[in-house]
Amino acid sequence: MSKRNSMYAEIDQLSIAEGIKELLISKGFTKRDEIVKTDLDEITSRLEIDLDVAKLVKHAAKKQQLSHDIRSANNAAGT
Repeated sequence: MSKRNSMYAEIDQLSIAEGIKELLISKGFTKRDEIVKTDLDEITSRLEIDLDVAKLVKHAAKKQQLSHDIRSANNAAGT
């Protein structure tokens, strides 16, 4: 993980190449839910990447979001 500002921690946690993380941040993405909620065409256009790479980025964001949601639910249940 890079030594960026903590406001980018969610992006830094994504399982994608460091260059793509930097690109996401430079194009205004700071939270994984922003990526999850953004459609593939917009990700492709905004980042100027091909559809396959956009799918990988979105998949990584969804996977990280699911993992976070599970941890939060477990913490709330006291497990």
